[in-house]
Amino acid sequence: MTTSGQAEQDITNLQNTFFGLFPYLKDHPQRVRDVERREELVTIREQAAVAVDRAVELKNAELSRVSFNVGERLASEEARQRAELEGRLDTLRLQIEADEARAETAKEAADKEEARLRALRDKFAALEL
Repeated sequence: MTTSGQAEQDITNLQNTFFGLFPYLKDHPQRVRDVERREELVTIREQAAVAVDRAVELKNAELSRVSFNVGERLASEEARQRAELEGRLDTLRLQIEADEARAETAKEAADKEEARLRALRDKFAALEL
C-alpha cells in the first residue's frame, strides 16, 4: 500500500472508530459538521497558542538583548565618567601641589625678608646708640 493509500486507510479506520463510539453522529450530518468545526477551532486555537508562545519567546529574547545593550551602555558611560572624574582629580592634585610649592616659596621669601628687616632694625638700633 502506498503512503497516500495508507493514509486513506488510516482515515477510514479512524472514522469507523469514531462513528463506532458515537453512532448517533453518523446519522446526523449537521452534528458531524459541528464536530468538524469544533475540531477546526481547537486546531486553530492550538496553532494560535503556539504562535503566541513563539511571539513571547521572541519578545523575551529581544528584551534580553535590549537589557544587555542598556547595561553595556550604562557601564561604558559610568567608566567614561569615572575616567573623567579621575582626570579632574589628578588635575586638582597637581594644582594643590603647585599651590603648596608656591606657598612654601612665599614663606621662605617672607622669612628672608623678615630676617633682612630684623638685621636692618638691629643695625639701625646700633646706630642710634
